[in-house]
Amino acid sequence: MLCAQVRCEWGISPSAESLITSIVFCGTMLGAYGWGVLGDAKGRRVGFAATAAFTFAFGILSAASPNYFVRAFYCFAVHRTIKTL
Repeated sequence: MLCAQVRCEWGISPSAESLITSIVFCGTMLGAYGWGVLGDAKGRRVGFAATAAFTFAFGILSAASPNYFVRAFYCFAVHRTIKTL
């Protein structure tokens, strides 16, 4: 992850940098459950296609984040989907 670059670019504190990492793991935890339920209910192909689409969309948005809070949200959203592929 690019937390060190984010810290330098936006001048955030080390604790705020750590919060981004924590948000990533929270997204992973919730995404694994949510996409697993979708995969069980609708089929693995639908679940995979949905996670690929969400990962693409939120990955692009994360790369274009204008500030720390938007970046944190998009990191959560990306890792909510990408870790469950």
